Amino acid sequence: MSVALLLLATGQRYRNYVDQFLNSAAEHFIPHDVILWTDGIVPHDRPVAQAFHKEPLGTPHETLYRYKTFLGKRELLESYDYLFYSDVDMRFLKDVEYSEVLTDGLVGCLHPRFAGKEGIPERDPKSTAYIPEGAGNRYFCGGFQGGETGAFLQAMNTMSANIDIDEERGITASMHDESHWNKYLLYHPPAIALPYTFMGVEGREVNPEMKMLALNKMLDDFRRMKVLGGNIVPPSGRYVWVRRKQFGNMPAGRAVQMREETARWYLNMGAVEEVPVEQLSHSS
Repeated sequence: MSVALLLLATGQRYRNYVDQFLNSAAEHFIPHDVILWTDGIVPHDRPVAQAFHKEPLGTPHETLYRYKTFLGKRELLESYDYLFYSDVDMRFLKDVEYSEVLTDGLVGCLHPRFAGKEGIPERDPKSTAYIPEGAGNRYFCGGFQGGETGAFLQAMNTMSANIDIDEERGITASMHDESHWNKYLLYHPPAIALPYTFMGVEGREVNPEMKMLALNKMLDDFRRMKVLGGNIVPPSGRYVWVRRKQFGNMPAGRAVQMREETARWYLNMGAVEEVPVEQLSHSS
């Protein structure tokens, strides 16, 4: 039995997560080979079976077109019995059992934010990812998926083709690849639907059954920013530095301190931008 774990890590922000992901997967995921696409250099002592250079496409295209990226190495992927993909900004917390993920079909993970709900599927009927309201779908996260190689490659083929059709129509699904994954699973239900409790999101409620954690990139960014007194923001830091953008009556260009919760709200609205440590001395 052979298992491949597929990873994408382009751009410094995502390359920062590679080592901790590899360590957690080596400790807690079933025995596997890591196949990594990256624009960085992979040291020889890393547990990576194959590494391929990948020029960054940026957000959201890197993840949206990942199936096309993977299918470019189809012959290699076909040499494995099982294929799994994980976002690199994840961490395994507990041992994953063979019985939880090995099947003759697909494996999907129900989204922890939408327990018992339809979630946020694509509602634009012009998109190939469209799911009408009342379809009775379950909502799966896009950050961990896979299954038996033939089944997963077929899913990749279909989703990649549909994403290309959307591109020709000038459409991008609202949740990108996750929208297409949910559309595919509506008509090709997974043999294993990992429960909502399998995965959690950093900074939200923790449950004792959680085996994977989706890391909060914003919190990581905050930890690398300076706070009053010259300290680095810890995971529970209360203040962060941000630079105001032009937003309503808020003037642009001034670096200010905000409570972390307030800063997160303004960042989500696009009203402010974070201030890296090295720029603080030049802020006014």
